[in-house]
Amino acid sequence: MPDLVVGGQVGRGAYGQVFHGWWHRVGVALKILPSRSSERETLKDAIEMAVLSSVMHPSIVQMYACLTDMIEVHTDWDAGSSMGSMSSVENHCKTRFRRLQPGDDVDDKTAQPCNILVMEYCDRGTLRDVLESGAFRRRTRGSGGHGAAAVDLPALLGVLTDVARALQYLHSLRLVHGDVKASGALGVGRGSGQG
Repeated sequence: MPDLVVGGQVGRGAYGQVFHGWWHRVGVALKILPSRSSERETLKDAIEMAVLSSVMHPSIVQMYACLTDMIEVHTDWDAGSSMGSMSSVENHCKTRFRRLQPGDDVDDKTAQPCNILVMEYCDRGTLRDVLESGAFRRRTRGSGGHGAAAVDLPALLGVLTDVARALQYLHSLRLVHGDVKASGALGVGRGSGQG
């Protein structure tokens, strides 16, 4: 898949792995979902792919593409090379994927099929990261130049409003998120938090 370049891993969970990457030269997040052993898990992944493909809201991470039945292809790369430009990254990337073809022999020794969700890359981390960094804290003016710590309420309320609007949109579609948490709300560098 020449238009897909896999970069470094940015997350991992029971669902699979998330990598920073490039899709048609645009920075993206690549959520790689391995083949599931049970029908229930496979159905859960299919529902996630269908929902993400159909929702569009400014406070919901956008899915650009869903690549199904992909297998990993390892290539060699020169570790001593400079990786300064996009073409350098493409030329030296050691992990690539291709679509599983009829007749491909997939066994325990070869890479297992997976699905890849190509999504908007959220470069500000999670809401939990932002909260822990103190980004919503500020100092108030006090006597002697020392002020008390306070919460930047307008900024915090703006982010929480974005999350609430995203949930309201999902509910209007009769969808329930079911796992809302600070570590699941992601932010992009466009000025406002994104859910």
